[in-house]
Order: sequence, then structure tokens, then C-alpha cells
Amino acid sequence: MLKLMQGALRLCSHLTHRQARSTGIAFVDSSKLQVCHNLRIFIHQVLKGTAKRGKGIMAWFYGFKLHLRVNDQSGIISVKGTTANVDDRKPVPAMTDELWGCLYEDKDYISNPLERELFQKRLIIGTVFDQLKNISQIEHSLHRSCISFMVNLLAGFISYSFQLKKLNIKITRLDKQALMQI
Repeated sequence: MLKLMQGALRLCSHLTHRQARSTGIAFVDSSKLQVCHNLRIFIHQVLKGTAKRGKGIMAWFYGFKLHLRVNDQSGIISVKGTTANVDDRKPVPAMTDELWGCLYEDKDYISNPLERELFQKRLIIGTVFDQLKNISQIEHSLHRSCISFMVNLLAGFISYSFQLKKLNIKITRLDKQALMQI
């Protein structure tokens, strides 16, 4: 058990070194990390007492929420995990301590003209979540311990950080300055 915990700490350290830098434009969003199917909630034993039931965009689920802040080049700046029943807005202040520039959140928080202008640019964080879940496979229900869950999550972030081709906003410096002043 201690060897696994030491490995998880090494992964955390490595992830810190692979962390992206803020570029002045950042996006924040959350996504569900379901640990088991809803029909198996009452017999799920691995993360019992840790995972909670929460509501996502589509339906209720059992697990956690993953909150990300990414830059305009799809680099992960900060990560925060919460139980599924935590409001999406609650972890944002802790994730934006050293923020400079502009931060864009869910479309619910953006005015209509700005929403139209940034619609394609906001697709970045959706793509990051998609790649984390489908390519890095951070969401599955085969965990046998809490440490296994955390190691899988950290390994997924690290593997994502090594991807050579990430979605990138192609804007000029002047356009970027204009976005930062909106």
C-alpha cells in the first residue's frame, strides 16, 4: 500500500512539472467522473463513502466531478476534483488564485454577444475532456481501490500532457488583446 502511495506522489510531482502556463485566456468547466452505473450504486464497494450522487447535464450519476482550467492552447493549467454533489461554481475561486487575463466559464455565465463570439473557442475545454475520457481513459468502473482511481486519473493527465497535437486557437496577438479586454 505504501509503495502505491509513493508512486501516486511521484505522479503528482511529475504532473506539476508538466503543468501548462497561463497565456491570458483561460477556460473553466467541469465534467462527471462516473465510478459505476446507476443500477450498481448500492452494491458498489470500492469508493463507498467517498463518491457521491450528483446531477450532470444529462442525468444523475454516482462519482466525482473533474474541474479543469485550460489555456487557449489546450494545456491544463489547474485541476480540481470534487464529489458529484458539489456545485460547479464552488471550486473556481481556488483554481484561479494566480489568474491574469480573462477567464471564460460555462455558457450560462457569458452574455449573448460574447457567447456567439467565443462559441468555437469554448470548444477547446470540451475537446480536452473528450480526449481525457476517451484517449487517456480516466473514466471507467474497474477500480479496485481509491489509490487505483487516483493513479489512473493522474496517469491520464500526464499522458494527455505528452500529446503532440492539441486543439489550438489560431488568433493574432491583436485579437488576443481584444479578447482580454472584453
